Amino acid sequence: MTLVEKVFRIPSSELDAVKAGLLEQDDFKTQGYILQSAKSLDMEGDDVFLFVSAPVEFFLKHAEGLKAYPEAEGAKGQEIIDKIKAQEKTAQEGLGFVLS
Repeated sequence: MTLVEKVFRIPSSELDAVKAGLLEQDDFKTQGYILQSAKSLDMEGDDVFLFVSAPVEFFLKHAEGLKAYPEAEGAKGQEIIDKIKAQEKTAQEGLGFVLS
């Protein structure tokens, strides 16, 4: 099964609604996702990025719920994905250090 990585920009004013609605669905809980603020990624603005790595079918199934949030695509999208993954790797390495 091939996974597709996508990142969506969510206005911070809508984050609570997204958490209570879209992200409460079992598919999102099972698949997993990462939320990162633009500021934590050294980017301007108050928006939050939703990163999901999932099969194409996942995105097709949730296209309606995700359509309100622009997908970061191309080089900019890949840059955001790379930053999120680097932060996650750093966090995991830090946790491994604490637990060892």
